[in-house]
Amino acid sequence: MTDLKKYQFNLPSSGVPATGGFTGWGRAAAAAPVPAAAPPARPSAMGDNEALPADAGQCVARGNAWLQDGRAEDAIRAYDRAIALDPNALEPHFNRGNALLRLQRQPEALAAFERSIALAPELAIAHYNRATLLGAAGRGAEAAQGYERALALDPALMQARFNLGAWHQEQGRLDQALECMDQVIAQAPNVAQAHLGRGTALLKMKRVAEAVQSFDRALALQPRYPEALSNRGSARRQLQARARLQT
Repeated sequence: MTDLKKYQFNLPSSGVPATGGFTGWGRAAAAAPVPAAAPPARPSAMGDNEALPADAGQCVARGNAWLQDGRAEDAIRAYDRAIALDPNALEPHFNRGNALLRLQRQPEALAAFERSIALAPELAIAHYNRATLLGAAGRGAEAAQGYERALALDPALMQARFNLGAWHQEQGRLDQALECMDQVIAQAPNVAQAHLGRGTALLKMKRVAEAVQSFDRALALQPRYPEALSNRGSARRQLQARARLQT
């Protein structure tokens, strides 16, 4: 049986947007926080003909070291060698996908994660990575299904729940979006983007006072959060307009 523990926290860090909406942790845009960008990949430091070990495990270990060092091209070469030696080994396929993400080679990365899922259907993080790439390709409905599958396998995978909530919000399913954001906040109360997402859903639901509270919380966590500042200002103006109408 495949040991999945080693993959538990191996999230892609490529800056790939997921669904065109809320997409993960890190730098935020108006309605689209995205994962932090990965370190730039370094050029290959080895020749194409440089010998690699004849053992698949050793090739994977070398590829992992190169990937950690930012040498994504070299890492891919090592993973390719490992796959040639052991086509059904999970780790080289999965980590090859991560290396391809570093190089922004998204279609190839998607294929690598799909192969990982074929080898280990219970690997939640592979479903998450695949869903993120599907969203980046404009295949939002498929991405949402991927996030749901990832969560069925690992309910604690907050990034998947956050992105699923964003998809619901984009589709106008505000109750479901709010539920997702509330679940993320219950698990990780200090994620400013989740409070922003919650506030945005509440604002669209005309629950303006509650939305202000969520934006306040986002700003308490990230005081210079432009989108939270803007949305809170809009919500406060709506409250002021209501108050004027009642006087």
